[in-house]
Amino acid sequence: MTHQKKILVLFTPATRGLNAAYHAFSLAERIRARITVLYFRPPGGGGRGGNWLEEALRNITRDARQESLPVTYRVAEGAFEEEIAALIDEADIDLVVYDADDSAGPHGPAIRRIRSRVSIQFIEVKKKCDYKFNCLQGKEH
Repeated sequence: MTHQKKILVLFTPATRGLNAAYHAFSLAERIRARITVLYFRPPGGGGRGGNWLEEALRNITRDARQESLPVTYRVAEGAFEEEIAALIDEADIDLVVYDADDSAGPHGPAIRRIRSRVSIQFIEVKKKCDYKFNCLQGKEH
């Protein structure tokens, strides 16, 4: 029996788009991986449905399930670094995909510390456009 790959797609309030999810969904489809979409809500960040990103993540997760992708959606609050590291360990995550906005935002240092503590691959997704404005996604670490 082969090990099914597991991808964690990380979102924080600093995330300004869904590029990381689209990148992860496309990859998961190719390698037949399971996906966990995690939105890290700021403490006291309000209830369900409080921002556009949470709503968008619920919608794309629902749409991916309808396309038969094995996707779960989770919301976390609390100590960011500890929550993410624990989830990586508990869920046996093989790959973390996150947006460049998160790397540059307030959670960037914690993401870098987590990367140094675990021996899995991380992909930082950012838009790269050539001179004709053809945009590519993804930067592997």
